[in-house]
Amino acid sequence: MIGETERLELVLLNQRAVKKASDSSAFAAAYIYATEAQSLMKEEYWQSNYKLIFEVSCMYLECAALNAEYEKFEKLHPIVSNNAVAEDKTKVNLLLALNYELQQKYQDTVKVLNAELARFGIILSLDPEKARDMFIREFESISNNLRGRNIIDLPNDEFITDPKKLLILDILKRMVCFFSFVYSYNKLIFLRVIPHTWVLGLMYFRWLFQ
Repeated sequence: MIGETERLELVLLNQRAVKKASDSSAFAAAYIYATEAQSLMKEEYWQSNYKLIFEVSCMYLECAALNAEYEKFEKLHPIVSNNAVAEDKTKVNLLLALNYELQQKYQDTVKVLNAELARFGIILSLDPEKARDMFIREFESISNNLRGRNIIDLPNDEFITDPKKLLILDILKRMVCFFSFVYSYNKLIFLRVIPHTWVLGLMYFRWLFQ
């Protein structure tokens, strides 16, 4: 048995090791350290040390996904999701989207990301015909809404500082790749998903800049 102080020190050491390994793209090593940190977690931490167990659990989930340990991911994800407070739900679900992405389950990826946008009141239709009509409408307002900017670059722009808006932009950014897979059977829609200035985010710039 180890004491609580020693336990927390070991967790911190493993967290640092995960970051160092991940920064070096040593994902296998990162997973080993993340597994060790996760093994030190107690169920009671969800009440007594929420910040720590949430950070460690998310770290483990990301490492598991990146190492194709999908069963391990799917075992822990529901536990983290059920215990996460409301403001942390999106982070947990973005990890789920990553897990689907790495398995090339692009429709599932889009559904998760789309559900997260809906949490912020942004409703996108996954119906091809409705999406086509939406894209056509938004093409008409590209220059006015984007003001010469590319949505891919917006999360790094200094003029946006609201964490909520940055999170929404991050979700939209993640969806760029996956809509092409979901809609590639419809050439008209495909051509409206791929352009350098991504039209899907345009309708929200009226809200974004308010």
